[in-house]
Amino acid sequence: MKKLILSLLLTAAFGFCFAPINLGGVPAGMHKREHSESERAAQQSHLPQIGEVGGVPGIDGGTTAPAMTNDPNARNAVANAMRPHNGVPQQSESAKRDLAVAAAALKANGPASKVGTFAWAGVFAAIGFGIVFGLKKWADKALPNPTSASAKKSANW
Repeated sequence: MKKLILSLLLTAAFGFCFAPINLGGVPAGMHKREHSESERAAQQSHLPQIGEVGGVPGIDGGTTAPAMTNDPNARNAVANAMRPHNGVPQQSESAKRDLAVAAAALKANGPASKVGTFAWAGVFAAIGFGIVFGLKKWADKALPNPTSASAKKSANW
């Protein structure tokens, strides 16, 4: 316990130690002189010029995005199919066709359920528990029990 308190006190003391920080700003003689525009232009004229290597691909007559192939009226047709008009649902031919396509897609994909997800979670949990239990059983047989001489004294906090 004394070691813990001592280490905390030393850590706190090191937090307030001297740090070589100069709050007065830049020391005298270390300021860089500002150059005028003409001096900068003279210095930059000696820099190497990098010539143009090639154009950016895809900008000069590049590929265009594929055109949309969906029916722009499908959303309205499905919405109108579900909305009743004078108590009777309106169903145009395009709405009936869109609903039939949607129903066929749902049948092809099967029902959306979470039973499979929970089943897989249960399988992996069972495998994990089996591995841990198997390792513990193996360790009990293969490894010797600790002796009382090698057991450490518990901390009295």
